[in-house]
Amino acid sequence: MPQLINSWNILASIILLAANGQIMRLLTHYDDSPPYGFGLFHTLANGRGQRTTALVDTGSDFFFFVWKDWYEAATKRSCSTMAAGCFKCEGPCAPKQPIKQGEYEDGVKIKVFQHKERLKVGQTYVNDLVFGLIFDQAPPPTQESPISSLGLAPDAGDPNFPSLMKQLRAKGFIGSSIFALYLFPSSLPLLDGGLLLGGGDPSLHMNPMHFTELRTGDGYYM
Repeated sequence: MPQLINSWNILASIILLAANGQIMRLLTHYDDSPPYGFGLFHTLANGRGQRTTALVDTGSDFFFFVWKDWYEAATKRSCSTMAAGCFKCEGPCAPKQPIKQGEYEDGVKIKVFQHKERLKVGQTYVNDLVFGLIFDQAPPPTQESPISSLGLAPDAGDPNFPSLMKQLRAKGFIGSSIFALYLFPSSLPLLDGGLLLGGGDPSLHMNPMHFTELRTGDGYYM
């Protein structure tokens, strides 16, 4: 019981911090999202309440969704067959400039066109967020399942496709480009963790903190 009380205190602390406007709180879950596979995900909603789940990607600044019209036309399947779902525009939309191409490490290439809409990020509605909508992929979606992406890496400087963090900061929702990822104890079975956008919360740290040096195959240290 003490562990459960402590777990809910942690969650309450994050909610209070977000309510004070210091950060934005996004709940995350690590799950299998067929047909894509496993990943860390956050679910966003548009102004009409339509929910779309995006992969949390700390290695890219790219913010985009799988476009419903394209996916269903290319696969002859409903977006409901994808656990993460697709994005449907509020009004008519079609591929037009500006367009951006992206490539994953596994060689999958995508093309997105710019779109702007009101989105619910965490518990906050944000007007006129700019993001991409996938309208082409190689290999096609019948061979490689597409996935929406919420990139958290530093903004790469593309004025037509600014990162989510850059937009939130420019609109005054967060005060910095810092983000923190928290993992919840197993006593909170319905929640795997949370993202704090715009800063961290020292009250969530269990001192003394321990740091472990991590090294990737290319020699990059964290």
